[in-house]
Amino acid sequence: MRYIILIVFFVFYGCSFKEADIIENVEVITYPQDVLLYSSNVNWYLKEGVQDKNTQEYLKHFFSVWEQKEAYYGRDFFDEIAKNAQLNRGFGENLLPHSFEWIEEVIANMNYDEYSSFKKVNGIVLKDSSLRLMPTYKPKFHDPMLAGEGYPFDYWQNSTIYALTPILITHISKDRAWYFVESSFAAGWIEADRVAVIDMKQQQFMKSANFVIALKDLEPLHDKNGHFIDKTRIGKIFLLEKKYENSYVLLLPIAKKKDGFSWQSIHAPLSLFAAFPLPLTQENINLIASELIDKKYGWGGLFENRDCSSMIRDFYGSFGIWLPRNSAAQAQAGEEFIKLPQERSLKEQEIIRYGIPWATLLWLKGHIVLYVGVYQGRAMIFHSIWGIKTLEDGKEGRYILGKSLISDLYLGEQLTEVMKDKLLIDRIEIMRNLFTNDEILREY
Repeated sequence: MRYIILIVFFVFYGCSFKEADIIENVEVITYPQDVLLYSSNVNWYLKEGVQDKNTQEYLKHFFSVWEQKEAYYGRDFFDEIAKNAQLNRGFGENLLPHSFEWIEEVIANMNYDEYSSFKKVNGIVLKDSSLRLMPTYKPKFHDPMLAGEGYPFDYWQNSTIYALTPILITHISKDRAWYFVESSFAAGWIEADRVAVIDMKQQQFMKSANFVIALKDLEPLHDKNGHFIDKTRIGKIFLLEKKYENSYVLLLPIAKKKDGFSWQSIHAPLSLFAAFPLPLTQENINLIASELIDKKYGWGGLFENRDCSSMIRDFYGSFGIWLPRNSAAQAQAGEEFIKLPQERSLKEQEIIRYGIPWATLLWLKGHIVLYVGVYQGRAMIFHSIWGIKTLEDGKEGRYILGKSLISDLYLGEQLTEVMKDKLLIDRIEIMRNLFTNDEILREY
């Protein structure tokens, strides 16, 4: 489990392009944003059995937390979070400093005294939720007067977690309103009514079930009476009960009035889902990427949006490819990663020569992007980004983009205030191919 669950602090430094005013009205997104132009670069396909093997690994990771013998995050972890909050109280939603008294109240609600006595149990997430470092939805911003701080960078927001995700429930807050949970990719506090304990019979049922994957993002799902039940998310799997000629019948976990949960059947149109995993083809790459492009940036999954690593994780999750939550972990997991040369032209040449369009990750400190092939002689990337660092009269700022887009590695070079030696091309350090040469066949 140590190699599956992310150290929660580390998530905060993924995609760490941060807030400030737009410096000037210059268009920096200069390339077409039609995904089809770039998905046509997919000149490869997986050999037989490779995707099946990856899907088995995905499901193994997905359910792995139920096999844990004990909690990974213990009392020391909560102590560290509390000490950090006391040393750096941060700013609240009113952009004023948190009071010492309020910080102590939140720390007290972490309920240290009951940690050892709380019985750890397997559970399931009932609703799409946030994982928080503290048992509160109140934010912790750093000084909003500084470039790169303030909204939307809530340092207590760890990650989004989708309904149906297996979890280990390890602790409860003093007010009984929050549980601390661990999943296969992240951990944090979640509201108690958004999770339920799951027994061994239900665990075995889920492990042997068939799943479908969403093809559309944020489409509402309703019961037979038209009541809202859930919504689709790219990268989110749903449990399949039956398939009819015109619809899927899905089983959704619904909280009972007292304890536990039950399964509720709903009908959903075939157009919203496909059998999991989606075959990794040029057509399907275009389908999923088109749902993810031009969507607002979301630090840690705030406001149902995605940051750089969660966008890539959800993209590849649709195809049964499991990736860690954090950008650095995504870039360095496994053995197939390469340290790139520093010189610009050599770096871009190496990316083009050895990269696999739509299957190569490029990492720089605080950000990760997906290489999508060559357009007009440039290496192109798909990524979710907050902004571009600028410097004017010695004062640091940001040119805010705040969304997912396709660009080259010289994004922002036309801005007069941008630091010309700090473009993406200068800062990218690592290239990771998600598949080995033995796992793909290229078309020439």
